[in-house]
Amino acid sequence: MEIRKAAFELCKAVGISPAKKQIADLLGSIRNTSLHYHGHELHAQVLGYLLMHQKRTQFAEEPIGLKLESLDEDRVKLLAGFHQQIKDLNEKCVKPLIDALPNCTSKVLSPYNRFDLQPIPGFAEIDIFSKEQTDNLISAFHNHPQIKIAIDSASLIPTLAISPEESYLQHLWQIEDYIKESGALKRPEKLNEIINREKQNSLDRIFSRHISAVLSLRASLSVLNELIYSKIFFDQLLCIDDDNIIKFGSYHFATGGCPVIFQNGGLIFLVETDDIIVLKTDIFEESEVRFCRVEKLDPHIPIIMPGEPRYAELREIDENLNPYGILFDSL
Repeated sequence: MEIRKAAFELCKAVGISPAKKQIADLLGSIRNTSLHYHGHELHAQVLGYLLMHQKRTQFAEEPIGLKLESLDEDRVKLLAGFHQQIKDLNEKCVKPLIDALPNCTSKVLSPYNRFDLQPIPGFAEIDIFSKEQTDNLISAFHNHPQIKIAIDSASLIPTLAISPEESYLQHLWQIEDYIKESGALKRPEKLNEIINREKQNSLDRIFSRHISAVLSLRASLSVLNELIYSKIFFDQLLCIDDDNIIKFGSYHFATGGCPVIFQNGGLIFLVETDDIIVLKTDIFEESEVRFCRVEKLDPHIPIIMPGEPRYAELREIDENLNPYGILFDSL
């Protein structure tokens, strides 16, 4: 079973889980609060709310005196329990790589490794995933092609065996920052230099191939987590199609990116950065359905009016939930 299909099956199970209502009700109860607004801006699912809760005193003491609401103990434990289930699932998905390369730790591969959440004791034990769908997803993820690329490339670079966790993180964050700065429509110049100047068997290119594989796995987990989180609120992914597209730009084969101008009219909820959406278009003169991640929006915070146009840059997600499959393909 392909990873994307297994992920969708898991999300279906999440949609009928009794724990889903608990989490949805809790998040709904804080929706119109400062805590929700600032936590949501971190694009880290429920982790954002837990971080804002932990740092509320620190923010209150700053010059601007930002006041954030607090969460009671039961709410904190429920959100922490949900977040822990996501983290445990992520770690099981990439266990073959962690076992093969102990320095490539679960923290290195975590989509949340830029955030510093203090341990929360006694988090709630919730059961939001069904065993069958979870096992199917983990089994499918173990066949993620980037796991083999990461292991094979590491075997050609002896120093990786002693590379500290912090070094891994710095390399990952640096490449991720290059990608974000370049946007979905342009390949980072640093990546172009490696592809154009370095031979396939050069150590620099092999190392870049290894880091890009690890970053791709981390990105696939990020997409998985966003799909699960979206299922708490929506039965279906938001869709951009001929009914709300004003103009569709050129598809960028080097990055998997495409620009689109669309209208908010017809969309019950507004599209946001990092959302996973369905794109239905006939760009290649035949109807196609693509899954994409929203990389850029302008205006970022829209005036909510029917038919308001917005510019977006989308990046296609492949069958392995990897938004960087096309971008790194030439490495």
